Amino acid sequence: MAVLYVFITSRYVVGYGGFAILLLLTFAEVTSPLQNIWSLARYMKDEVEAAARLYGGLSPYFYGFYTVVRGVLGPLFVYKMVVFYLKGGGDGVVPVWAWFLGWL
Repeated sequence: MAVLYVFITSRYVVGYGGFAILLLLTFAEVTSPLQNIWSLARYMKDEVEAAARLYGGLSPYFYGFYTVVRGVLGPLFVYKMVVFYLKGGGDGVVPVWAWFLGWL
């Protein structure tokens, strides 16, 4: 519901800020295919030898990729976005009520 609120507000009410939301969603979703494969292999590793090999081989890459994307790039982008708006980057474009409600 929160993402839907931000999309609708950005697109139809404010007409600004959609790119930042799309980039954050991209950071979140780019790890999903690898996480799905890794999770399925983890659940099946005790019954299927190929799943155990896949899980063992994929784990270091998954952990590294996930950490960089969701632990470094995502928070860094959010930090830069908050600094941008706190310095007045959205003044006159994004109403304060929309900016504030988007963070709730």
